[in-house]
Amino acid sequence: MLDNSIYSEFADVSVQDVPALISRMRKAEPHQRINYFEIAKDVGVDAIPLLAELVHDSDWEIRHHAVHAIGQLLEEHRAPPDALIPFTADTHDSVRHLSSLYLARLNSSVSIAVPILLGDLRECRNSKDNSDYDEECTRIEIVFALGHVAPAMKEVIEEVTKSLDDPSLNVRLAAAESLSKFGQSAVDSTPHLRSLLRADYDDPPELTDDASRKAWTWKVYQLKSAAVEALFKIGKECHDDVLADILRDQNALCFAHHRALSILSTLPYSDQTRQVISVFAAESKDHVALELSRSALLRDSW
Repeated sequence: MLDNSIYSEFADVSVQDVPALISRMRKAEPHQRINYFEIAKDVGVDAIPLLAELVHDSDWEIRHHAVHAIGQLLEEHRAPPDALIPFTADTHDSVRHLSSLYLARLNSSVSIAVPILLGDLRECRNSKDNSDYDEECTRIEIVFALGHVAPAMKEVIEEVTKSLDDPSLNVRLAAAESLSKFGQSAVDSTPHLRSLLRADYDDPPELTDDASRKAWTWKVYQLKSAAVEALFKIGKECHDDVLADILRDQNALCFAHHRALSILSTLPYSDQTRQVISVFAAESKDHVALELSRSALLRDSW
């Protein structure tokens, strides 16, 4: 959280204030450093060259903060990402990793960023503890970033496809969404995507209440919906019956219904699915779902 006392000291910050911000940041306690970077970001793209000079700082955490600030500015303003490239050669793996993530998401310097990310993904995948939360988040962010690489390299498609078998449903979801962006070039992934639709997703034994079971089911429906969307975008396969089954589940969270209807509005479907949508709309009291149902019913049937 931003420290208001620090922020008030640098009200109406300009690029001329950035050197003073950096000087104060170096003297601050580690937990306060983020405040100064947040203020520097208010300057906009003009702060990037000054932040990029921190590539030579002796403290890897400062370099890590600098990459994060630069990356966010680049994503917001779509500025040239040259300032990130030197950080990919950093001596600390966290700095190399973060700079590569931003470059991949910006689809820039992928010849540098992609090998780093693929190496990190394989290392996480070979970890002895696949349930480690931090490593799960790392796998998700890598697969998500790789989905922005275009045109997608064969090695990227293969590694993202392998992530469809990840122990984490969240990683599998990120993989399906990334493959969807690759389009026809990801045709070899279609058998793996179909397997997501056929798989059994039994409730984990630790789920002991209705709320946690509904959350789990929502996660499963997210994954299936993403697989349906990917299969259509990659090879024009239409698995509308999977989405119809989600609509039939009256106990599903509204988000699952919304997602299913949103995808149905983008693809053709059978008369049976049209009937399911019509019945759902007639029984639903969810205004968002009703609007999405109308949009889906405007699509031509098979």
